[in-house]
Amino acid sequence: MSTLAGHANSSLSRLSRAVARHVALVRRLVFDALTPAQARALGEACRLVTARIDEDRAWRPGGPASAG
Repeated sequence: MSTLAGHANSSLSRLSRAVARHVALVRRLVFDALTPAQARALGEACRLVTARIDEDRAWRPGGPASAG
């Protein structure tokens, strides 16, 4: 294995572990605290917000806040 491939493999492994820990933390802090009905309501609210963001094509992650 080349040095570059070894670094990429190591980085991917660290990223995979970080993602797994993040998912477990979100599940514990957010979803375990909600009833199934509350989780559905959260999902619906997130869909509505996402739709608004998609409509406002001026907004981009990390960019200045939209003035609209």
